[in-house]
Amino acid sequence: PTHYGVSKLKAESVVKMAKSHAIIRFSSIIGVGMKPETFIPKIVISAKAGAIRLIGDGRRLQNYIDVRDAAAMCISAIDYENSFVALGIGDRSHSNEDIAKILSRLTGAKISYEGIDQSPSFLYDDTNSAPIGRPRISIEETLDDMVNNA
Repeated sequence: PTHYGVSKLKAESVVKMAKSHAIIRFSSIIGVGMKPETFIPKIVISAKAGAIRLIGDGRRLQNYIDVRDAAAMCISAIDYENSFVALGIGDRSHSNEDIAKILSRLTGAKISYEGIDQSPSFLYDDTNSAPIGRPRISIEETLDDMVNNA
């Protein structure tokens, strides 16, 4: 684990000391207004400019959840009677190529590939998560909002 990961686990141990608590481990939260330094906002900007450049073959997987779904999960957690730890994740992981193809359909941008992507993929299993709701907003809807409202 990185220092960042260790700090998150230590923070969780502090939260677990509370009599009543909820810990939601979110995957990548995306939506309009997010910081431009990460993959999704960068690729949205590129798509709007007409050209998407993927590093590697586009197979890297990441799980994304819309910020509105993440907020809804937090609100659901308030009403949940038992303490819990849960994953706040999207319906499935999407490849970088999936994201590029959606954005290409939305904008007409051309996709190119170069280099090698050695970033790890992220897949999640939420079979043991507390009932804080499932995501309702599709990746397509989120990306459309980001293209048209950013």
